[in-house]
Amino acid sequence: MAIRIISEEERLKMEELEKIIRLSKVMPPIENIPIYSFRYYKLPKHRPEKMKKLFPNEARLIVEANADFNLEFVKIVFYHFPKLFKKLGQVTDPRKKGKIKYTSETLLTARIVMSVLSSDSMRNGGSMINNPYVINLLGLLTGQELVSAPHYDTINNYLEKCPSEQLQYIVTEMTESLMEKKIFNAHRADGYILVAADGTKYQDLGDTATDESLRKIHNKGTDEQWQENYCYALEAKVIIGDMVFSLMTEFIENKNESLGDLKAKQDCELKGIKRLLVRLKNRFPKLRLCIICDSLMNCDAFYNQCESLGFKYINRFKGGSIPSIQAKFEELENKPNTVIKTETYVEDAEPKKGSKHSGTKFEYSFANGIEYLGNRINYIKMKASTYKDGEPTGETAKYVFVTNLKVTKENVIARVEQGRARWGIENNGFNGQKCHGLHLEHVFSYKNNAMKCHYFLIQIAHTLIQLFEFGWKPMKIYKQVSDKYWGTVLCEHFRNRMVTPEMFEATISAKFQVRLDMPPAWENVEPKVPKCLKFNHTKKRSKGKAKTNKAKADPKTNTEPKTKEEAKTKEESKDKTNPKAKTESKAKTESKAKA
Repeated sequence: MAIRIISEEERLKMEELEKIIRLSKVMPPIENIPIYSFRYYKLPKHRPEKMKKLFPNEARLIVEANADFNLEFVKIVFYHFPKLFKKLGQVTDPRKKGKIKYTSETLLTARIVMSVLSSDSMRNGGSMINNPYVINLLGLLTGQELVSAPHYDTINNYLEKCPSEQLQYIVTEMTESLMEKKIFNAHRADGYILVAADGTKYQDLGDTATDESLRKIHNKGTDEQWQENYCYALEAKVIIGDMVFSLMTEFIENKNESLGDLKAKQDCELKGIKRLLVRLKNRFPKLRLCIICDSLMNCDAFYNQCESLGFKYINRFKGGSIPSIQAKFEELENKPNTVIKTETYVEDAEPKKGSKHSGTKFEYSFANGIEYLGNRINYIKMKASTYKDGEPTGETAKYVFVTNLKVTKENVIARVEQGRARWGIENNGFNGQKCHGLHLEHVFSYKNNAMKCHYFLIQIAHTLIQLFEFGWKPMKIYKQVSDKYWGTVLCEHFRNRMVTPEMFEATISAKFQVRLDMPPAWENVEPKVPKCLKFNHTKKRSKGKAKTNKAKADPKTNTEPKTKEEAKTKEESKDKTNPKAKTESKAKTESKAKA
C-alpha cells in the first residue's frame, strides 16, 4: 500500500473525526469525511454484513481507499506468472524492423490491459489506455520508457499478422503453470482433472462473411430469408469451483469450401471435438483428464476416442440422444437388485420447534456396465423434489449422466455434481466473458487471424481477472459490503493513481502468499439445489399469498369480479347494507383527487 504524507491540518481533522467515531460509535455523514481519512480505518473481518447495514457507502470507500487495486493486481499477476510479459515479447514480430515504434510486448500488453479495463471496443480501449497513469504502468510492465500509448489501429494491424498459434501456446502454458503449483489437485475426480468442452459464438459478423466464417440461414424459403455469419470456437476449460481456465481452443471454421456454396457441409462441434482431443493428448501425453460435455457428444465415435486416448468422460444424457441406453436402464430398474438406489435430504433452513422440515430431497439411482456397441457405460439418474412442512410441493428436476468412471454409493453425489460442474464453462466462462466486461462477441476486427488473436488475449485477461478476484483477500469483504462492480474500481485506480518505479519494484520483490478461494473437495461435497426449483419455489409462494389475500377480501365467493360492471354492482350492494362504508369510500376518493 502506498504511504501518503499528510499535512498538519489534515492530521487535526482526522483526530477530530476519530473522537466523533469513538464517542458516538457511528460514522458521521459521508460529506464531512475527507477521502484520504478512509486509509486509516479498516473493516472488521467478522460481520461485514453488519457493516454494510450501518453505513454501506462508507464501508465501500474504506476498502477502496485502504488498498491500491492496481498495485494489488500487479502483485497477483507477477506472483502466478512472473515471466508472462517476457513471453509476450518473444512472440515473432512480422513487421519491418526499421519502422517499429512499439514492440510486440507493448502492443499485446496494451490489448490485455484494454480487456482488464472492460473496454467494449477498440476505440474505447484506445482512449482508456491513453492516460498518463496507464501509460506509466504499461512502461513498468514491459520495461520500456513510453511517452504515449499505441493507437488501436496500430494494435489491430499488428494482430492481423501476429502468429495466433504462439498466443495459444501462452494461454495453455499459463494454465499448465497453475497445474504445476498443484492448485487443482484437491479438486480432482479420482485423480483426473475436470475439463469442460463446449462451443461458443465469439464474434457475430452480421451480413459480412469471411473466408472461414460459419453461416446460418434464417426463415429459409420465405421472403424474409437472411443469412447470419459468425465465428465459432470449441473451448476446453479446466473447471475448479467458480473458476474456469482456458486450456486449449479449437476453432470451428470452413477452410476448404467456397464462400457461395451453400450446400457444402460446414465444420461442426462433432468434427472439432475429435481434433481437440488429439491435440490435448499430444500436448499433455501423461496428464489424466476427465472431459465433461453436453448431450451432443453422446455417440459411439466420442466414446471410442476417449477410451483409446485414455480419457475419462462425464456427459449429460437426454432421452433422445441414445434411446437404447435409456431402454436398457429402464429394464434393469424393473428387475430386483440390479439398480442401486440411495437418497439424501438438504434442508432450506433449521425448522422451528414443533414445525416439520422444508427442503429438497435428492434421489439417486445408477447402474454400472451397460453395454453399447462394445463400450461399457455407467448410467446415473438424479431426481430432486422440494418439500414444504414435510409434504411434497410437486416441483421436481431430473438429471441423467453417462460416464466411464466407476460409480458407487459413496461417490454417486460427487459424480452428479462433477457432471453438473459443466455449467461453469457456460456461466463463469462464456457468459462472464460476453456480459461482464470482456465483450467476447464484439467484432474487434474482420480479419480472421486478428479475430483469433483477440480471442486468445481475452482468455489471458480473463485468467488474470479470476486470479485477482479469488486470490485477493479484501475482495471477499468488498463483494459483501458493496453492490458496485469491482472492475469499475480497478479501472478508476488504473487511471487515477500513480505507480512509481520504487513502488512497482517493492510490490514485485515483496514476499507474500496467495490463497485462492477454493471449493471443498469432492469427498465432502453436498448436492446443490437446482436453480429452477429455487425460482419455482419462490414464485409459487408469492402466488399462494395473493390467493389467500383475495380469499380474505371476499370470503363468501373466494373470487374476484371479472369486469368493471360486476365490481360496481358489488360496491353498490355493500353501500346499501353499510351506509358508513359509503361515506368512507367518498372521503377516500376526494382525498385521492386532491393528491
